[in-house]
Amino acid sequence: MYADPGSRGGILEPEGIVGIKMRRLEDLQARIDPLYASAPDKAARKTALAPVMHQVAVAFADAHDTPGRMLSKGVIRDIVPLSESRRVLGWRLERLLLEEELGIDNGDDADDDAAAVRHYRSNAEQLKAAADDKRRIKRIAELKKELDELESQMSGK
Repeated sequence: MYADPGSRGGILEPEGIVGIKMRRLEDLQARIDPLYASAPDKAARKTALAPVMHQVAVAFADAHDTPGRMLSKGVIRDIVPLSESRRVLGWRLERLLLEEELGIDNGDDADDDAAAVRHYRSNAEQLKAAADDKRRIKRIAELKKELDELESQMSGK
């Protein structure tokens, strides 16, 4: 799988992730605020810093949803700008087809790639057969039109 540099991998917005996973922001505050543990009035400090802690949590959640992070975790194969995707993926498909034709197994997700190549090949063959049928039908229509013109010329003489 590939991702655009501006894409996101999660299904939730960072706000939603914070709302679900970080309900207890005081745990986060206790870890990153050295004065929280020694504060005499923890509730007042918690209330005063709640908006900042929320922003920190949202930024943290957002940072884990970037293409760079997905790449480092192995979730995606590469970061490809959308403007270059057709070229990059086209060359990749060409390479996979050549590797299959030459019997090369590079071990790089070979099963998934082989399935993608087989799917592409079967679809390409179906499209080619359909195009051939369409050409034949068009040629038959042209011949029928020529025959009709010849018949009309012969009947008009």
